[in-house]
Amino acid sequence: LANLAIDAIAAAPQPVIDEIVQYAASDLVFYRAGEPEGLVALQNDRWNPVLDWAASKLNARFALAEGIVHVRQPDQSLAAVREAAEKLSRPFALGAAASATNIGGSALIALALANGALSGDEAWNAAHVDEQWSISQWGEDDEAQRRLAARHAEFSAAATMLSLLR
Repeated sequence: LANLAIDAIAAAPQPVIDEIVQYAASDLVFYRAGEPEGLVALQNDRWNPVLDWAASKLNARFALAEGIVHVRQPDQSLAAVREAAEKLSRPFALGAAASATNIGGSALIALALANGALSGDEAWNAAHVDEQWSISQWGEDDEAQRRLAARHAEFSAAATMLSLLR
């Protein structure tokens, strides 16, 4: 089954690239909390380096918002994301980046991971700031932890694949 997916990506990479760009249009790292102060600091600590990487390596700058109201991103920045995704020419790399994007909710975190700017653990932690904050405040929920562990295993596999392909 995995070979079928890789064959499909190899035959038609554009839909996968389009999906990554679509995530970038409303990327996780753009939408910030206004409070509490600890969450704001954690988001800044984990997400600002991703935005700095995108600015320096992709020449892409993005608009940030407080809350969840959609903010349109600059066409030039989305084009830079597309170009970065297109550079993941190997089907396994593109598939792993798409998986990391989907699991983490962030094309920018996935692309930083794919380019070696973040380790697998750094990317996972950046993509799960809100969950980690909630756990630190209210404790763990067994069912949520099982789901998170399964997602972490898949994310780690994608991170390993990207690391091996660099």
